[in-house]
Amino acid sequence: MFYVLVHMSLNRRPTHVSNPTHWLDRAEKARDAAEGMTDPVLKQMMLNVAVGYERLAKRAEERTLKLKPQSK
Repeated sequence: MFYVLVHMSLNRRPTHVSNPTHWLDRAEKARDAAEGMTDPVLKQMMLNVAVGYERLAKRAEERTLKLKPQSK
């Protein structure tokens, strides 16, 4: 029984993981946070975080397109 529950939980993704809008929103928030920073190193790090979120959005979009049935 324990194995079944663990297996089920590992195969179920939270819905936001495959939602490009979620990641793009996080990227926007990271960019907003970077704007208020005065330390150039920290600012660049936060901008890099935003780029990472945009990559996650792209991958989520690709996953979503792969899951949709192909039209004939």
